[in-house]
Amino acid sequence: MGITQKNSLQEKVLWALLAASLLHAFYVLYLGFELPILGLHGFRQTQTAISAYYMVHEGAWLPYMTPILGTPWMIPLEFPLYQWIVAVLHIVSGIEMDQAGRLVSFFFFLLIPLPVITISRYLNFPKQFPLLFAIFFYFTPLYLFWGRTFLIEVHAVFLAVLWLAALTRYLDQRTLFRLLIVIVVGILGGLVKVTTFAAFALFGAALCLHYLIKKSFLKKPIQTLISHWPLIVIFASQLVAILVWVSWSDSIKVQGEITKALTSDLLTAWNFGSWEQRTELQNWYEVLIRRTVRSTIGWGVLLVPLLVLPIVFQRRVIMGVAVTLLLYITPFLIFTNLHIEHTYYQVANALFLVATLAVLIAYLSTDPKHQRLFLAALVVVVGSQIHSFYSSQFYRAMNVEESHYYEKEIGDYLKDHTPKDSVIVIHGTAWTSAIPYYSERKGIIFVAWISDELIVDFHQDSSILAGEFPVPRVNVICTQIGLG
Repeated sequence: MGITQKNSLQEKVLWALLAASLLHAFYVLYLGFELPILGLHGFRQTQTAISAYYMVHEGAWLPYMTPILGTPWMIPLEFPLYQWIVAVLHIVSGIEMDQAGRLVSFFFFLLIPLPVITISRYLNFPKQFPLLFAIFFYFTPLYLFWGRTFLIEVHAVFLAVLWLAALTRYLDQRTLFRLLIVIVVGILGGLVKVTTFAAFALFGAALCLHYLIKKSFLKKPIQTLISHWPLIVIFASQLVAILVWVSWSDSIKVQGEITKALTSDLLTAWNFGSWEQRTELQNWYEVLIRRTVRSTIGWGVLLVPLLVLPIVFQRRVIMGVAVTLLLYITPFLIFTNLHIEHTYYQVANALFLVATLAVLIAYLSTDPKHQRLFLAALVVVVGSQIHSFYSSQFYRAMNVEESHYYEKEIGDYLKDHTPKDSVIVIHGTAWTSAIPYYSERKGIIFVAWISDELIVDFHQDSSILAGEFPVPRVNVICTQIGLG
């Protein structure tokens, strides 16, 4: 068989697998599509959803409302671009809010591999890399699940990948239009979720440094920087926008007796974690290997090094794998505690693990002598991903009977038995928004950090936390609500 025929077979196999991965992704979207947005990290899904709800019903677009911790009924954490899109889709189409959120996430899940084509060309990766990345990405259990939930995560990843693609296009051809696109997308990406954007920004900075070095930066650093001042503007604009947003959001949080504990300075330890957490090998194993490898590729990945052995020591392969693996661990190194505490945070870095696999197998595809190994590697990776998905907690979570979601039953009851303008007081639910969201009522959740003195004062004068809204003689007490 000639090289042309082998390449033709390779193309057909890859396009067939891409079609299969897309069909499978739509099937996964269908699974549990009508279920409430509860289960795995339902607390965060309903926290996102309740903001979209109040955009629609009270016009609280910006500042936006998350009315679960009392006055001022706002906890502005991220820029609400995702929530805006969901709210608009709900208004225009009439689709239920839960399903609108799922559809918006799924839409951005489908889009993520497209900007990778541009990035791949700039990095001079093999021709088959974008196709392989798309196939592995669409089959990844972690993205199949979180890509159909009511969360900003996949949307944030799309903005970050789109920004990186826009940056490479600007480095290829420096025009004003391309510069404006990079600046706008970069600001949005940083504001929507800086914890996702950070690794992409660092990689973008590295690409810019490499570009400047080729332009004589090492010989004439000042002159080179001056002549390439737009690169400084790109990153400075992101930093300024993030700092302004954080300052503004903190100014709102400090207005509330409960929300003032959520200002950026008080959340520093929670967001970044400790050096002890970073140096604890068990955390590395749990987050980066056991949790993420299993939910990204599955344990079949252990066979991949054997299959790619003929090309693994090539310099270009080593460089590609080193870069993608470094990007994979970077979010964990920066936001260590968040990655330990929340399983959905790996959405920010798992695609770099997908990229690592795609790099290895793409380079394997370039050598006609290794076509059998190439096909074997495809079978191993995709087969492992499919097996991992259907044996995972993700698949089980999509097949839960609706009657198991007692938070929704409580919410439905409260919606039918309390005044529309009342405030629900909730105990024992951490700070999940599930009951306020499904009851369509503002809530005061007695979270763990509330002092006993504040609770006593509230019972004497409910306006301390409820403001002008009435508090019915209903207290919701839940002994346990799992957070996934």
